[in-house]
This record gives sequence, C-alpha cells and structure tokens, in this order.
Amino acid sequence: MRIGVHSGNLFAGVIGQTKLQYDVWGLDVTIANVLESTGVPGFVHISNVTLSNLDSPEYVVIAGPEKAVNHPLLQKYKIKTYIVESGPSSRESSISNDLNNALSVISINSRPFLHTKNEDESLQAVFNAELHEEFRKMPVSPYNIKEFYNNHRKKGQKNTHTKLYNQVTFFLTFRDLDLEKAYLSRTDFMFKYNILLVWIVGLCLLMIQLADTNGVCAICICLDFFVMLSMFLFTFISWYKKICWWRKGKRNPRYIYDRFSCFLFYIYESIQGSLLIRVFIYLFVTSSNCVVVGIILFNCDRNDFILHKIESKLFHYEDFGTMCFQPWPLTNICAVMISMAITFTRIPFMVRTLVVIAQTLTYILLIFLYYSYNYHNSVSSNPSLSAEYAHCLLILIVAVTSYLKERQIEFANKVNFSWQKELENKERDAHLTNQSIIILLNNILPSHVVEVYLNSLAKHELYYENYQMVSVMFAMLMNFQMDLENLRILNEIITEFDILLLYYKEYFVVEKIKVVGCTYMAACGLDVSFAGTISNPVNRNSEGLRASIDKSQKDLEEVVFVLTSYALDMMRTLERFKTTYKSLAVLRGQSLGGTISIGISSGEVMAGIVGASQPHYDIWGDAVNMASRMQSTGIADKIQVTEETAIILEEFGVQCNYRGLVYVKGRGEIPTYLVDISKEYDFTVKQSVRKPSYEQRSTILSYFPYEAIDITKELGDRQISFSAMPNQNDHTNI
Repeated sequence: MRIGVHSGNLFAGVIGQTKLQYDVWGLDVTIANVLESTGVPGFVHISNVTLSNLDSPEYVVIAGPEKAVNHPLLQKYKIKTYIVESGPSSRESSISNDLNNALSVISINSRPFLHTKNEDESLQAVFNAELHEEFRKMPVSPYNIKEFYNNHRKKGQKNTHTKLYNQVTFFLTFRDLDLEKAYLSRTDFMFKYNILLVWIVGLCLLMIQLADTNGVCAICICLDFFVMLSMFLFTFISWYKKICWWRKGKRNPRYIYDRFSCFLFYIYESIQGSLLIRVFIYLFVTSSNCVVVGIILFNCDRNDFILHKIESKLFHYEDFGTMCFQPWPLTNICAVMISMAITFTRIPFMVRTLVVIAQTLTYILLIFLYYSYNYHNSVSSNPSLSAEYAHCLLILIVAVTSYLKERQIEFANKVNFSWQKELENKERDAHLTNQSIIILLNNILPSHVVEVYLNSLAKHELYYENYQMVSVMFAMLMNFQMDLENLRILNEIITEFDILLLYYKEYFVVEKIKVVGCTYMAACGLDVSFAGTISNPVNRNSEGLRASIDKSQKDLEEVVFVLTSYALDMMRTLERFKTTYKSLAVLRGQSLGGTISIGISSGEVMAGIVGASQPHYDIWGDAVNMASRMQSTGIADKIQVTEETAIILEEFGVQCNYRGLVYVKGRGEIPTYLVDISKEYDFTVKQSVRKPSYEQRSTILSYFPYEAIDITKELGDRQISFSAMPNQNDHTNI
C-alpha cells in the first residue's frame, strides 16, 4: 500500500445531482494525490508541510524518492517530500503486540455489529432502567399532589419534559386547541348505547308519571308523546344498522340494502362523525327527561296533598299516596339521569359537567324550596336524618361519585389519545425519515441494490455482481484550476452531465459510478437482469427483457455503442455549455477553456458495495483499468477506445481511426483507436453489420418531440449523431 499525506487548504462539498458523494478539491488535494502516486509501497510519503506539523523527534524520516523530486508539479510549488520509516516507539510496540492477537489495531470485539453476552446484558439493563423511568412518569390520575409540589419546588428550573398534567386544564381540555378539536371530532361508536340508556330512563319516568297521578292534562300528554317519539326515533336510527347486520349482514356480508336503509345508515354515520349534532342531541335528550320530571312535579297539587295528609293523620285513615308523585322513586330515577348525563361519551367534559351541576342544583332547590313538605313526609334512610336531607344526600353522592369516576375515565382517555397522537407523529416522522433515507440511498446506490443493502448488507455481508460485458467510461475535464469560481463551473457541468444521464439511465441502463476530482466515471450494462453471478438474491424485474436480449454474447455488446453515444452527447453538452457561458453578458471577455478527454473500454466487470459507514457502489476489473488508461493517455476532445471496443463500434457503423501503439501502465504498448467525430460532434458513419435493438430498448429520442431514425437506411455514410437534437436552444439552460 502506498500512502501520501499532505496538509493545506481545500474545498469540500457535493457536486452534481445524482450519486451524491462528499468530495474534496484543491491544489493541496492534487499534491497529496501526487505524493501517493510517487510514493514507495509499504511506507508513508509526506510533504515538508506535513512534516512541520509533526513532532519530528518521534519519527524517523528520510528523503523522498527520485520520482517525487523530478515531478513537475512538486518542482513548480517547491514541495520537498519525505518517507516515514518509523513512528513513536511506544505506539509501534503496542501495535506489534496487538497484531499478534487481532487483525487490526482496533479490537474486533469493539465493532458495533459484534456484541458479546456481557454487552447484551448491559444493554438490557439500560433498556429496563429507561422503561422503569417511563413507567414512573406515567400519569395515573388527574390529581397528583406530589407532582404539584415538585413543580412548585422546581418552578425556577427548566423542564424539558411536559407532563400531561400541564397539557390539560381543570376541565380536562387540552391546552392545544388543535389537539382538543381532534379529540372531540372522533367518531362516537358508543352513541347507540347512550341513546338506548336515555330511552330506558325516559320510559321509567313515564311509568312513574302514570303510576303516581290521578289525571294528566292534555298538554302534558302531548309533551310526553313528543319526547317519547323523539327518543324512539333516535334509538331506532341508532340501532337500525346494527339490527340489519344481525338479520342480513351477518349471514351475507355482500347483501345489498334498499335506499331507505342506506339513507338511515347515512344519517347515523353523520351523527357519529359530527360533534355539533351529537352535542345537540345530548342536550335535547337530557332536557327531554328533565321535561318529563317537570311534568311529574307539575301534576302534583301541593295544597291538596298537604290537606289530604293532615286529614289522614286527624281522622286516622290510610293514605294511599296517589295524589302526588312518590319521592324516592323519583329521586332514584333522577340519580340515574345525573349518572347518565355525566357518562355520555364523546361529549365535551365541561358541557357534561355543567349539565350535571344544573340538574343537581335544580333538583335540590325543588326539594328544599317548593316540594319540601312532600319530601319531608317521605321515608328517610336514617332515623336521625330528615327525609329531605336524605334525598339531597343521595343526589349529591351520586353526582360527586359519577363526576369523579368520569373525570378519571376522561383523563385516561386523554392520556391514551395524547400518546396515540405522539406515536402517530413519531411514526410519521419515522416514515419520512425512512423515505428520506431510501431517496438518499437511491441517489447513492443503484435502485436494485438499495433493498439488498437495507436487508442483507445491514448484517455487513459482502454483496457483489459479476457481468460478462460492461462498457466503462472515464471522462476528465482538463485545464481546470481548482478555485472557488471554477468549482462552481465544475458543479454546473457535472449537473448537466447528470441531467443527460437521466435519459440514458431510464432506457439504456447507463449508471453513473462516481466523480473523482474532475473525472466523471460511468458504465453501461450494469443491469441486474444481465448479471451472471449475484451474491444475494435480487428481484430481477426485467426477466422478459433479458430473455429477449440474452440470445448470444454479441447481443450484450450493444452497451458499447450506447455508452459511446452518451460520451458523444457529453462532449456536445460541454460545447453548448461553453457557448452559453461565453454568451452571458456578465462574463463577456472571459473564456472557458476547459476540454474533455474520454476513454472507453469494455469487458468483464465485477460490481459491488464497499464500505460500511459510507457505502459506495463501485466496479472493478480489467475493463475499468483499461478505460482509465484510455482516458489518461487520450487526447483532448477525443474518445479513445481499446481495439476490442473499436471492433464492436465499427460493427454498429461507427468509424474508428487507428491511433497507433500507446504505452499503457501494466500492459505495455497496445493499439488504440479514436472515434471519428466531426466538428459538429457527430459520428462518422460507415456500413454497419448490426443495428441497435430499438424494438427491445427505447431510445433517448422518445423523451423529445421527434422519433428515432434508421442510421444506415436514411443517411448511409453521412455524418450523423446517434441522438440528433433539432432544437438545441431548448437544452442550453444552465
């Protein structure tokens, strides 16, 4: 391994639109790259700037190699280099001792994906402690004296955790109006049971009225009839859907109901879902029962009752008690009414509280002010307690008990609803986070690898793909000085290349691999449907396409023609970019002299993911190395290809000119070819042996308002572009 280290200034960031990758640029980055390329295997090659920042006595350094001394860039900036032979002795000894027992300086047991039994037990203890703390914080009652005392003591301290005690008011309404509105607007599935209870209470009041009166006025009969009919209609509408389900739907879930039934279903569902309608019905039915109680009291003539009571005591005859109401049955049914009014579900708790207070106070006032003689002469529950006080005590006990019980239930419902909303918010945030992660991963990794990465690679398993025929391209923007202005220009150029790539990626599976400095790397043929070997099972969505194309090895060679067409479009895009750049008014007098050098090779390639914390999809193989060498030894504004690639291109009708023997590191002198390109950046076409499979793969032209043309049939040997663009002005926006 060769390592080069240099210290200095640089620019860091992300450029382009796809395959986002954090990168660094600058002169000092280039110098560090030169230090690596001119270094010695097995040693660290550093510059004099880096050496000045080190504690020199702790390191043993020697002069740099001859290649570094003679390198023009290092000579230009007067960079002296050194080879680090050894570091601090203590660190060296500790590393040597660790290497005897481990594969790396960092212990393998300290890696986050390998847990020991003790670590699992410690994590379990932490989880239990956090769970215990959460249970301790759980509110169990709307009243908490200890919490109030602690809040009073910590009044001046900052509290980051808002308890539910502080989220609701005394009437158990959320301080957050939106949360309270959402709580009250929930569907009331218990409505039919509440209405049934109200109707039963009304029937009991009607029985008391009929049993304890000698005669009833006509108006009272009309009121009773209206009240009972209204309650019956509410009960019928509420229970009609349930009854229909018992009769028909339970046996036949697909039973089709008539219009009348559907109309009643609609009314009931509207009542369930509307808070205003439910509150109106609640006030109506509670008031109706109070009206029936008022009729019972109105039918009692107090003067006749007092006279009859005195005569019965003077003349000692038996009192049958049919002239007025019976106090205890009426008190009992009023207690049921109060309990019913406070337990009516999905009604604001403050409204129910006010209704119960009004009912209780009204009945107590009637006991002590208007019908005191009637209640005083009734049976008492305690010999030492007057009867009217016994009635009042019963009403108060029922009202207070029902209120406290319902307050506890309401508080529990508020707690559950608050936690439910909090959980929904967390789930929504988690969903958004997951979607963002997936979007980012799709912008970093190929789409077919994302699912595998999230599942299999989370366990740090190796993932790789083997392809028999892939075309690889390296395109380097030359003559770029890495300052801030040129970095902005580089970002715009790479963005234009990425926009162009979107069309090729959709229809030709051209994949951007990475951008290193000013070098743009892409490949065509990395379709999982064409992969020969895959380490993990992947959903191959294009099996039908593969079956139609995978007839022979030659059919896969079309990727060479596609990638070369993309390279030509990149050159055309760069030329338009430079033209547009020159035409900008604010930049007149300035010129963009950047050129592009492209190298293409093809052959067998291995693809996979490297890294764990910052995964990167990359490719390896002889085709990748040769494409890099074709670029590095290429000519500006030319596409240099290997001999094998040139043969394939000529079979597709693309003229390739022999350049000669070019020295390639690791291979010696090999023949290379230059794709013949006109001044208008079009291919020079010759007689083709094969045609691109337009029927099997859509073309880039389908994105534009014109159709693809048959190259050899229409133009013969004339110079044309694979993707002619008649309206170039539409594609020059930067």
